[in-house]
Amino acid sequence: MTLTENGIKVLDIAVKGVFGTVIVALVAIYGNTLQNERETVEEQNRTLRATVDLTSRQKEFDMEVGMRLFGTLLTSYFQRNPSAPRPETLRQQMLLLRLVALNFQDVPINLKPLFEDLDSQLPAREGKEKQVLREIAKEVANRQAYRLTVDDGYDSGPRKVKAGDELAFPNLLTTVKIETVGAPGVRVRLSSKIIGDHSVGFTIGHFDTPLVDNIKLGESRVALILNQSTTDTAEVRFVAFPKHLAADRFDIKEVSRYFRDTKPR
Repeated sequence: MTLTENGIKVLDIAVKGVFGTVIVALVAIYGNTLQNERETVEEQNRTLRATVDLTSRQKEFDMEVGMRLFGTLLTSYFQRNPSAPRPETLRQQMLLLRLVALNFQDVPINLKPLFEDLDSQLPAREGKEKQVLREIAKEVANRQAYRLTVDDGYDSGPRKVKAGDELAFPNLLTTVKIETVGAPGVRVRLSSKIIGDHSVGFTIGHFDTPLVDNIKLGESRVALILNQSTTDTAEVRFVAFPKHLAADRFDIKEVSRYFRDTKPR
Protein backbone atom coordinates (compact mmCIF):
# COMPACT_ATOMS: atom_id res chain seq x y z
CA MET A 1 0.00 0.00 0.00
CA THR A 2 1.37 3.37 -1.01
CA LEU A 3 1.04 6.41 1.24
CA THR A 4 -0.27 9.55 -0.32
CA GLU A 5 1.29 12.95 0.28
CA ASN A 6 -1.46 13.80 2.74
CA GLY A 7 -0.96 10.52 4.54
CA ILE A 8 2.75 11.19 4.93
CA LYS A 9 2.00 14.60 6.38
CA VAL A 10 -0.48 13.13 8.83
CA LEU A 11 2.01 10.46 9.85
CA ASP A 12 4.74 13.08 10.27
CA ILE A 13 2.50 15.18 12.47
CA ALA A 14 1.54 12.14 14.54
CA VAL A 15 5.15 11.04 15.03
CA LYS A 16 6.26 14.54 15.96
CA GLY A 17 3.36 14.80 18.38
CA VAL A 18 4.22 11.49 20.01
CA PHE A 19 7.90 12.41 20.25
CA GLY A 20 6.99 15.81 21.62
CA THR A 21 4.75 14.26 24.22
CA VAL A 22 7.47 11.75 25.18
CA ILE A 23 10.08 14.49 25.46
CA VAL A 24 7.79 16.64 27.59
CA ALA A 25 7.07 13.64 29.81
CA LEU A 26 10.78 12.82 30.13
CA VAL A 27 11.61 16.42 30.98
CA ALA A 28 8.86 16.44 33.60
CA ILE A 29 10.09 13.16 35.09
CA TYR A 30 13.69 14.40 35.11
CA GLY A 31 12.68 17.68 36.71
CA ASN A 32 10.63 15.85 39.32
CA THR A 33 13.57 13.52 40.03
CA LEU A 34 15.93 16.48 40.45
CA GLN A 35 13.44 18.17 42.77
CA ASN A 36 13.15 15.02 44.87
CA GLU A 37 16.92 14.65 45.02
CA ARG A 38 17.28 18.30 45.97
CA GLU A 39 14.72 17.93 48.74
CA THR A 40 16.46 14.75 49.95
CA VAL A 41 19.84 16.52 50.04
CA GLU A 42 18.34 19.50 51.86
CA GLU A 43 16.73 17.16 54.39
CA GLN A 44 20.03 15.35 54.89
CA ASN A 45 21.82 18.68 55.35
CA ARG A 46 19.23 19.80 57.90
CA THR A 47 19.64 16.51 59.77
CA LEU A 48 23.44 16.83 59.63
CA ARG A 49 23.34 20.42 60.90
CA ALA A 50 21.00 19.41 63.71
CA THR A 51 23.29 16.49 64.63
CA VAL A 52 26.40 18.69 64.61
CA ASP A 53 24.63 21.33 66.66
CA LEU A 54 23.41 18.74 69.17
CA THR A 55 26.88 17.18 69.39
CA SER A 56 28.47 20.59 69.89
CA ARG A 57 26.00 21.50 72.61
CA GLN A 58 26.55 18.10 74.26
CA LYS A 59 30.33 18.60 74.23
CA GLU A 60 29.95 22.08 75.71
CA PHE A 61 27.65 20.70 78.38
CA ASP A 62 30.04 17.81 79.12
CA MET A 63 32.97 20.22 79.35
CA GLU A 64 31.09 22.55 81.68
CA VAL A 65 29.99 19.67 83.89
CA GLY A 66 33.52 18.26 83.83
CA MET A 67 35.08 21.57 84.87
CA ARG A 68 32.59 21.97 87.70
CA LEU A 69 33.16 18.40 88.83
CA PHE A 70 36.93 18.83 88.69
CA GLY A 71 36.77 22.06 90.70
CA THR A 72 34.37 20.54 93.25
CA LEU A 73 36.50 17.43 93.75
CA LEU A 74 39.74 19.39 94.15
CA THR A 75 38.10 21.87 96.52
CA SER A 76 36.81 19.00 98.62
CA TYR A 77 40.24 17.36 98.49
CA PHE A 78 42.04 20.40 99.92
CA GLN A 79 39.36 21.25 102.49
CA ARG A 80 40.41 19.28 105.55
CA ASN A 81 38.28 19.08 108.64
CA PRO A 82 40.62 19.75 111.60
CA SER A 83 38.26 17.99 113.99
CA ALA A 84 38.07 14.77 111.94
CA PRO A 85 40.37 11.89 112.91
CA ARG A 86 43.49 11.82 110.76
CA PRO A 87 42.90 8.28 109.41
CA GLU A 88 39.40 9.31 108.29
CA THR A 89 40.75 12.46 106.63
CA LEU A 90 43.36 10.47 104.72
CA ARG A 91 40.74 7.92 103.66
CA GLN A 92 38.52 10.69 102.28
CA GLN A 93 41.44 12.28 100.44
CA MET A 94 42.30 8.93 98.88
CA LEU A 95 38.71 8.48 97.74
CA LEU A 96 38.56 11.99 96.25
CA LEU A 97 41.91 11.54 94.50
CA ARG A 98 40.67 8.30 92.97
CA LEU A 99 37.52 10.06 91.73
CA VAL A 100 39.61 12.79 90.11
CA ALA A 101 42.09 10.34 88.57
CA LEU A 102 39.45 8.01 87.10
CA ASN A 103 37.01 10.68 85.89
CA PHE A 104 39.76 12.69 84.17
CA GLN A 105 42.03 9.88 83.02
CA ASP A 106 41.84 11.10 79.40
CA VAL A 107 42.78 14.66 80.29
CA PRO A 108 46.54 15.41 80.17
CA ILE A 109 46.83 16.69 83.74
CA ASN A 110 49.65 15.49 85.95
CA LEU A 111 48.25 14.28 89.27
CA LYS A 112 51.58 12.81 90.34
CA PRO A 113 52.29 15.60 92.88
CA LEU A 114 48.97 14.92 94.63
CA PHE A 115 49.69 11.18 94.77
CA GLU A 116 53.19 11.78 96.12
CA ASP A 117 51.94 14.28 98.71
CA LEU A 118 49.25 11.91 99.96
CA ASP A 119 51.72 9.01 99.96
CA SER A 120 54.09 11.04 102.15
CA GLN A 121 51.27 11.70 104.65
CA LEU A 122 50.51 8.00 105.08
CA PRO A 123 52.46 6.58 108.02
CA ALA A 124 55.16 4.10 107.06
CA ARG A 125 53.42 1.41 109.08
CA GLU A 126 50.30 1.83 106.92
CA GLY A 127 51.69 -0.38 104.17
CA LYS A 128 48.23 -1.47 103.10
CA GLU A 129 47.05 2.11 102.54
CA LYS A 130 50.18 2.93 100.56
CA GLN A 131 49.57 -0.11 98.38
CA VAL A 132 45.97 0.95 97.77
CA LEU A 133 47.19 4.38 96.66
CA ARG A 134 49.64 2.79 94.23
CA GLU A 135 46.91 0.52 92.90
CA ILE A 136 44.80 3.59 92.10
CA ALA A 137 47.63 5.12 90.07
CA LYS A 138 48.35 1.80 88.36
CA GLU A 139 44.69 1.44 87.41
CA VAL A 140 44.73 4.86 85.74
CA ALA A 141 48.05 4.17 83.99
CA ASN A 142 46.90 0.83 82.60
CA ARG A 143 43.59 2.28 81.40
CA GLN A 144 45.47 5.04 79.60
CA ALA A 145 47.89 2.51 78.11
CA TYR A 146 45.04 0.48 76.66
CA ARG A 147 43.32 3.50 75.11
CA LEU A 148 46.59 4.87 73.69
CA THR A 149 47.72 1.59 72.11
CA VAL A 150 44.41 0.08 70.95
CA ASP A 151 44.93 1.57 67.45
CA ASP A 152 48.39 1.71 65.83
CA GLY A 153 50.14 1.29 69.17
CA TYR A 154 52.50 -1.17 70.81
CA ASP A 155 52.17 -2.80 74.24
CA SER A 156 54.88 -5.09 75.55
CA GLY A 157 52.72 -6.43 78.35
CA PRO A 158 54.14 -6.97 81.87
CA ARG A 159 57.88 -7.73 81.94
CA LYS A 160 59.75 -8.97 85.00
CA VAL A 161 63.12 -7.21 85.26
CA LYS A 162 66.10 -6.76 87.56
CA ALA A 163 69.12 -4.45 87.54
CA GLY A 164 71.27 -4.99 84.46
CA ASP A 165 68.50 -6.37 82.22
CA GLU A 166 67.91 -4.99 78.74
CA LEU A 167 64.59 -4.87 76.94
CA ALA A 168 64.91 -4.70 73.16
CA PHE A 169 62.10 -3.49 70.89
CA PRO A 170 63.43 -3.95 67.33
CA ASN A 171 60.24 -2.76 65.65
CA LEU A 172 60.73 0.58 67.41
CA LEU A 173 64.55 0.61 67.06
CA THR A 174 64.64 1.10 70.82
CA THR A 175 66.38 -0.52 73.78
CA VAL A 176 65.67 0.02 77.47
CA LYS A 177 68.37 -0.85 80.00
CA ILE A 178 67.37 -1.34 83.63
CA GLU A 179 70.04 0.45 85.66
CA THR A 180 68.73 0.13 89.21
CA VAL A 181 65.69 -1.41 90.88
CA GLY A 182 64.25 -0.37 94.23
CA ALA A 183 60.97 -0.18 96.09
CA PRO A 184 60.44 3.54 95.31
CA GLY A 185 61.03 3.12 91.57
CA VAL A 186 63.22 1.91 88.72
CA ARG A 187 66.04 3.82 87.03
CA VAL A 188 66.25 3.13 83.28
CA ARG A 189 68.23 4.32 80.28
CA LEU A 190 66.50 4.49 76.91
CA SER A 191 68.45 4.47 73.66
CA SER A 192 67.06 4.49 70.15
CA LYS A 193 68.43 4.70 66.64
CA ILE A 194 65.74 7.31 66.04
CA ILE A 195 67.71 9.76 68.21
CA GLY A 196 71.11 8.64 66.94
CA ASP A 197 73.87 7.97 69.44
CA HIS A 198 72.06 9.76 72.26
CA SER A 199 70.35 8.10 75.20
CA VAL A 200 68.21 9.39 78.01
CA GLY A 201 68.06 8.21 81.60
CA PHE A 202 65.07 8.67 83.89
CA THR A 203 63.28 7.09 86.83
CA ILE A 204 59.82 5.60 86.60
CA GLY A 205 57.78 5.62 89.77
CA HIS A 206 54.51 4.19 90.97
CA PHE A 207 52.58 7.35 90.12
CA ASP A 208 53.70 7.89 86.50
CA THR A 209 51.07 7.71 83.75
CA PRO A 210 51.76 7.36 80.01
CA LEU A 211 49.55 10.24 78.92
CA VAL A 212 51.86 12.80 80.56
CA ASP A 213 55.02 10.84 81.41
CA ASN A 214 56.27 9.91 77.95
CA ILE A 215 59.12 10.59 75.55
CA LYS A 216 58.69 11.60 71.90
CA LEU A 217 60.63 9.41 69.47
CA GLY A 218 60.05 10.45 65.88
CA GLU A 219 56.39 9.90 65.03
CA SER A 220 55.72 8.01 68.25
CA ARG A 221 55.73 8.52 71.99
CA VAL A 222 57.00 5.85 74.36
CA ALA A 223 56.37 5.35 78.05
CA LEU A 224 57.22 2.89 80.80
CA ILE A 225 54.71 1.93 83.45
CA LEU A 226 55.81 0.53 86.80
CA ASN A 227 53.35 -2.11 87.96
CA GLN A 228 55.27 -3.14 91.07
CA SER A 229 58.77 -3.20 92.48
CA THR A 230 60.77 -4.59 95.40
CA THR A 231 64.39 -4.14 96.40
CA ASP A 232 65.53 -6.69 93.78
CA THR A 233 62.92 -7.08 91.03
CA ALA A 234 60.24 -5.08 89.29
CA GLU A 235 57.44 -5.49 86.78
CA VAL A 236 57.33 -2.90 84.02
CA ARG A 237 55.26 -2.34 80.90
CA PHE A 238 56.54 -0.60 77.77
CA VAL A 239 54.06 1.14 75.46
CA ALA A 240 54.35 3.18 72.28
CA PHE A 241 51.63 5.16 70.53
CA PRO A 242 51.18 7.85 67.83
CA LYS A 243 52.58 11.17 69.02
CA HIS A 244 49.37 13.13 68.32
CA LEU A 245 47.51 11.22 71.05
CA ALA A 246 49.36 13.16 73.75
CA ALA A 247 50.14 16.85 73.74
CA ASP A 248 53.59 18.31 74.32
CA ARG A 249 54.05 19.38 77.89
CA PHE A 250 54.61 23.05 78.67
CA ASP A 251 58.31 23.59 79.33
CA ILE A 252 59.15 27.02 80.75
CA LYS A 253 62.84 26.55 79.88
CA GLU A 254 62.01 25.98 76.22
CA VAL A 255 59.74 29.02 76.17
CA SER A 256 62.41 31.17 77.80
CA ARG A 257 64.99 29.97 75.28
CA TYR A 258 62.60 30.76 72.42
CA PHE A 259 62.05 34.35 73.57
CA ARG A 260 65.77 34.77 74.20
CA ASP A 261 66.64 33.60 70.69
CA THR A 262 63.89 35.53 68.90
CA LYS A 263 63.91 38.87 70.75
CA PRO A 264 64.62 41.97 68.59
CA ARG A 265 68.22 43.08 68.40
